[in-house]
Amino acid sequence: MSNFKQFFVSTRLIIGPGCIDQLPVELNKIGAKHLLIVTDQGLVKAGILDEVLAQLDGFTFRVFDNVIPNPTVDSVDSAYHSLKDEKFDLILAVGGGSSIDTAKGISVLLTNGGSLGDYFGREVYKIPPVPLFVAPTTVGTGSEVTRACAILNPKTRMKDIVGGASMACRVAFLDGNLLRTLPASVVAATGMDALTHAIEGYTSRNATPVSDALNLHAIRMIRDNLRPAVADSSNIQAIQNMLVASTTTGIGFGNALIGIVHSISHAINGHFEAPHGVLNAIALPHVLEYNWIGNPRKFADIAEALGVDVRGKSVEDAALGGIERVRRLAKDVGIPEKLSDIGIVMDDSKLDEITDQIMTDQYIQYNPRVPRKAEVRRLLEAFL
Repeated sequence: MSNFKQFFVSTRLIIGPGCIDQLPVELNKIGAKHLLIVTDQGLVKAGILDEVLAQLDGFTFRVFDNVIPNPTVDSVDSAYHSLKDEKFDLILAVGGGSSIDTAKGISVLLTNGGSLGDYFGREVYKIPPVPLFVAPTTVGTGSEVTRACAILNPKTRMKDIVGGASMACRVAFLDGNLLRTLPASVVAATGMDALTHAIEGYTSRNATPVSDALNLHAIRMIRDNLRPAVADSSNIQAIQNMLVASTTTGIGFGNALIGIVHSISHAINGHFEAPHGVLNAIALPHVLEYNWIGNPRKFADIAEALGVDVRGKSVEDAALGGIERVRRLAKDVGIPEKLSDIGIVMDDSKLDEITDQIMTDQYIQYNPRVPRKAEVRRLLEAFL
């Protein structure tokens, strides 16, 4: 890491229930006429996409709705080959992290060609991608305000990053109305993903005072709104606040970067199909128990932001109280405690392989505690 740090905000946010009705205004501002809509079958069947398409009178568009969970190089490449003969002024991603990351990958390929696997890393591609708008429909990804996409790399069998400043979306529509039928399990998983982003971003070695302010505020918003949003996603105030919290930490962690929780989930997702947010939520309390000695003061701050009464407590006791509060929150919203609860079982050979992969993940360097291989293996064993 360099001796100086930077902070980027490249996306304009339009915020509030019903704000998707500003979509045609924003399209006209940049002169976009022919659009590619990237989404998934679940949103199509739920009727959510229809609410977006209703705003596109006077525009021509093509819908790509075959986004898969945890997109791969092959899935993005296949989408590109089915679309490359058409000229698009803009891509609109409607969905969660998988749709947004797929849209980002397609946007790179439409201008640069080849395979997305050619562009792993940051600023590897040469030609700016097709412009992107985003309407997020989950409360956890933050991808609407980050400058990268996470794609499963078949060579490393891990989620890797394709990134660049020009990948940032131009406009994001934070419209809670689009999330009002979101299943409780998805609210829980993506909401805990947002909490993981905020905590890892706040404790990152690359954090700045600006990213700290965003991530700590996001923790407070998640504390107050995740439970009621899981209880009833049609609670528009709670779901809108969770959407804003996810984007707030998206800006925060997108600048501060993240740590070993994501290294773990990226490695596991290379071998097992499971929701990214659930993997993060299962690992999070165990990683906090491991990490807190790396920066006790910040972990005490997290505890206070989560509602722990830290008056009269030592920094150490406050930090430990925050870990218990995270564990209770995960339990309250229905997150499983173990990987085996979601069908993931590993023998010693698989544990060794995944541990090795975790140790090579780029986010290890930002973790507040320097992880050793044997410690990482024990972490994995703790929540098998």
